[in-house]
Amino acid sequence: MDLVCYACSQPPNERKKKFVRVELAFVGNCWGFCKLCNIAVCNEHGFKNDNPREFQCVYCVGPEMRNWRRDDKDPEDPTGSPGDMDEFIDAYSRIKPEILDVVKKALITYFEENDKPAGSPLDPGALIRAGEAFERAVGGAKVRVKEIAGV
Repeated sequence: MDLVCYACSQPPNERKKKFVRVELAFVGNCWGFCKLCNIAVCNEHGFKNDNPREFQCVYCVGPEMRNWRRDDKDPEDPTGSPGDMDEFIDAYSRIKPEILDVVKKALITYFEENDKPAGSPLDPGALIRAGEAFERAVGGAKVRVKEIAGV
């Protein structure tokens, strides 16, 4: 039995864009199950995120960007450090450049609108803006994680 990517199986007008850069030999391979919603997705609709180190699908990356924290947590600080834009972009470096550029541009705009230098730590407002930008860039119908998981 072959696994089928949930995102690829959606009707064209509801399908999210493939957002991960992969080598040509691996295009279309089924790769894993999202840790958050448990759907199977191909290696272009999901990836092993470095921060946190878990597999995430195209539907969960945007919401998870809103809660992003650097991986090098201080043991005294259980919430982690917010980090800056460069660390954030590096954590999502496997995302296709055209989608990552939309996220980066949204962060830069956020900093400009709030009179903050570009190297500022990412506050909750910046992370929300990044997650929204990702979701706009991958398009498709809005599907909530709870709807996918049947919760």
